[in-house]
Amino acid sequence: MNLIVEFFIFFFLLVISHETTDDEAQQHVTYLSCLVDLSNITELEFSSKYRTYQWKSIQLILQACPNVIGIRISTRLLMLSKLIDNPILIPIFKQIKMMKLIRDKIYFPSNFASKFVQRFPSLNDIELQVFSFDNCVSIINIFLTYLENLYYVKINYSQDTLFDDPFSRDYIIKNRRRSFPGNIVDEEKVIVKNNGEVIQIWLI
Repeated sequence: MNLIVEFFIFFFLLVISHETTDDEAQQHVTYLSCLVDLSNITELEFSSKYRTYQWKSIQLILQACPNVIGIRISTRLLMLSKLIDNPILIPIFKQIKMMKLIRDKIYFPSNFASKFVQRFPSLNDIELQVFSFDNCVSIINIFLTYLENLYYVKINYSQDTLFDDPFSRDYIIKNRRRSFPGNIVDEEKVIVKNNGEVIQIWLI
């Protein structure tokens, strides 16, 4: 995207985040589509200014940008049933490769991980926040088991755990080979970093 397109998108998202009706949101989407080729948009960010009642605006924006592959959005918004279970959006979700979840009042819950990978099976780059490292363990295991294209995960956590960190390079390599035997893992390029606040895994 060039700077002019980026400016239009930034301005549009800023304006639409203050709208209160679906009709107003639709009007702004239509207007923007006359100014910018929305098929060139590959990444979108839905700031914390969005409220849950504006879910329709988010749907309209995603529908208007058919080639989007990256989303930044709050966990609170993403978990809305009107978004995550929206049959109109499910085909769009399946093409998303990058997801950055912004903590806004709630953490990413462990019991949401299974639905998350079902809705976004093409993800390869994920960032999110959880409450404790215990949450990281179950979430990362689901990601490693079900996301074949995954190559980077970054999870911030607020509380450490008394349990040992299970995510050694050998553990990750064995998990990936068991889940995706046809997907060759380069052992030398698997990297794991955990500093007690953030865990990062690279599967390059």
